[in-house]
Amino acid sequence: MKDFEMGFFLDKIPYVKSGKGEKKMVILLQTEELHHSIAIKSKAKMQVSIFSKYIPKDYTFFILGYDKDLPPGYSTIEMADDIGSIIKNHIGKASLAAISYGGMIAIPLAANYPEFIEKLILIVTAHSVSEQGVKRAKKMLNLAKHGKFYELFQMSNEIYKRKLVRVFMRKMTQRKKTKLMETMSPSSLFINAYSYWIEHNGENKKYLEKINAPTLIIGADKDQFFTKEIYEETAELIHNAHLKIFENETHMVPIEKMLSVRKEVSKFLGE
Repeated sequence: MKDFEMGFFLDKIPYVKSGKGEKKMVILLQTEELHHSIAIKSKAKMQVSIFSKYIPKDYTFFILGYDKDLPPGYSTIEMADDIGSIIKNHIGKASLAAISYGGMIAIPLAANYPEFIEKLILIVTAHSVSEQGVKRAKKMLNLAKHGKFYELFQMSNEIYKRKLVRVFMRKMTQRKKTKLMETMSPSSLFINAYSYWIEHNGENKKYLEKINAPTLIIGADKDQFFTKEIYEETAELIHNAHLKIFENETHMVPIEKMLSVRKEVSKFLGE
């Protein structure tokens, strides 16, 4: 297991640092991080184990979480400015990778801090969520507002394409229900974060033409949150973007097709 360092930037944003390479990578995590923070050592260890398989050895990578006390109405632009300040003052010029929800922050970040972003990787994320995705996100938000997080987690498990994986994840969630509830971040973090981006869905489109960093976009044509057309438009509006769409895969393609996704990421970073 790789060594790692934990801490907080700006006294509010948890981070995990690992690797010894000269190149740097900043990673913005998916919705799961809104529920279970990398400030928990076991979660940090798991994330380092996952991303060390994706990121070449000549990189040092920083996995960033989210402020557990995120106030209502705090915008993804303000969150991007927080991360921009961290990169500028504490990390230095770096490549930026974002998964799912993390892309809502990464897009304005890459547009507004071009001098600090070497390369940009957007994994199952784009400038806007589809109509189907918004409906799903609103249902998730409603469950959270009513304190039904176990049901929310099980709903997320249904996104997996493969039946065996869905069954396995349902059983794992059921078995670990007590621990999942005990280690959760404040529910306000998920509620405030999701409420903002649902209300402002589509606003990131205006930032795409301002992105100068070479960009890799990885998506899936059966993604429950983003359509193939939205992925294609995102790639078209970024000046130097390459789009890889996995056929007959869902929003969980980074997990269910991990080796193939890792190959695309390694190839892009090596270019």
